[in-house]
Amino acid sequence: MAQRLEKERNADRSRAAILDAAERLFAERGYDATSLTEVGAAAGVSRGTPGYFFGSKTELYRAVLERAFSEVREAVRAGRARALASSQAPEAILAGAVSDYFDFLAARPNFIRLIEREALSNAPPPAGVDHLSAGQEALAAISAELGLDDSPSGEASQLLLSIISLCWFPLIHARTVAPAVRAAITQGRMSASWSRRVTTTSSPGAHRRASARARSMVSWVIDRPTTTPPGAQPSRSAIADRAAWTTASARRSDAVTPPRLEIPLDRVAATASATRAGTCDPPGPSK
Repeated sequence: MAQRLEKERNADRSRAAILDAAERLFAERGYDATSLTEVGAAAGVSRGTPGYFFGSKTELYRAVLERAFSEVREAVRAGRARALASSQAPEAILAGAVSDYFDFLAARPNFIRLIEREALSNAPPPAGVDHLSAGQEALAAISAELGLDDSPSGEASQLLLSIISLCWFPLIHARTVAPAVRAAITQGRMSASWSRRVTTTSSPGAHRRASARARSMVSWVIDRPTTTPPGAQPSRSAIADRAAWTTASARRSDAVTPPRLEIPLDRVAATASATRAGTCDPPGPSK
């Protein structure tokens, strides 16, 4: 009995060592440049042991990614339980979520490299890797903790995307862009001021203010004549072009609440063409 238990413990240790070594090598070299033999050597096991446990390099890679996303899900669940039990204000919960997520990423540089390689490969994730559930759980957690709308492209999804982007980018570019703009990351930690900035920028209130600015900008451009010689009237073509361009720019920069015009956004291009041809009046802002 004792011998069997020891053998099982050794098997668990070997499997974990193989996953650790494979995660590091896949992150550093990529999938194609890593072999099972190299993984076995890095894990301190025989060359055939990785194949014995995982069958193939593809299955090993799948297991590495699945373990990584499993850690994300566990962290999300722990954070959600902690936040809901704290009875803190939404601002404090959001600040804690930002700090926790940044620390999670900083402690797992291999995870960041793996996901970046996956993104650059432009290929679908390996079959069996449940990467969507990690994001869905995070979305549900943010919605429950802060009382936000969790519908597609709603406040919760916009907030979560902002947090991920603002925490992810400095770590990816800790040695490139960040030092160039004097925002270098010190030992993989987020400063208190940076945490506050991310929290403020990501807050639902900030998204709503940005949306209001976008609507105001579109209304101002459409309602105000374009630059023309004194006494001259702006052409229909100039107004239509400016309206279509400004509306498209606003929608790209703020997807939370589309600008409120008298025509649907998906018909802006068609209306601009008709206006340019002189068959309809330029659209005006909603009253």
